[in-house]
Amino acid sequence: MKNRALTLLLLALSWLLGAASAEALPTGASVLLYDSYAAEARGDNEAAISRMVTLLGTQPDDYLVHYRLGWLFSRVKKYKNAIDHYMRAAKAAPGSLEPWLALSLLNLDIGSYDVALGASNALLSRDPKNYYGLLRSAAALQALKRHEEALAATDQALELYPLDTLLLEKKGYLLRELGRVSESDQTLVQLLLLSPQNAYAKSVLKK
Repeated sequence: MKNRALTLLLLALSWLLGAASAEALPTGASVLLYDSYAAEARGDNEAAISRMVTLLGTQPDDYLVHYRLGWLFSRVKKYKNAIDHYMRAAKAAPGSLEPWLALSLLNLDIGSYDVALGASNALLSRDPKNYYGLLRSAAALQALKRHEEALAATDQALELYPLDTLLLEKKGYLLRELGRVSESDQTLVQLLLLSPQNAYAKSVLKK
């Protein structure tokens, strides 16, 4: 369900980016862009990619073109292509956050945790309080078994988002991994106050 919600959110973001940018494109380019969205809407991602690749020929440095190609290639699991276009989008708009949001999530999903950490840090260098940057940085460190650093990143995030249940669950887990069982229990009790049905906390505290 979470993945479906994320997909719908990213689709909406892609559509809004397209609608906002289409007016700035030449007429023929706008037609290709709208054709690409139409193809994606009917589930034909390859056709959607084809339209954007054609558009790339006339708009080689366009942020939207590269960002959208990153999204579409990720949809068809051509991750190397997706990463390349997200990076080119980031280069086209150096102050943007969106490519780094996409890169941090994509690399976590495919298990490239070092790269995900780098993308999360790039995001945080632009927006130090960004929730997803903090969360994904901690997740990448956890996946790399760098538990002390992951806990420090989680604590930093909790200073800004003290009631966030994902962060509290992560902290409880990391404390346990580090052998700090009493502190983990305290954290998980706090988590259950906010999320009484949290499966991880209920399972751990029942033992």
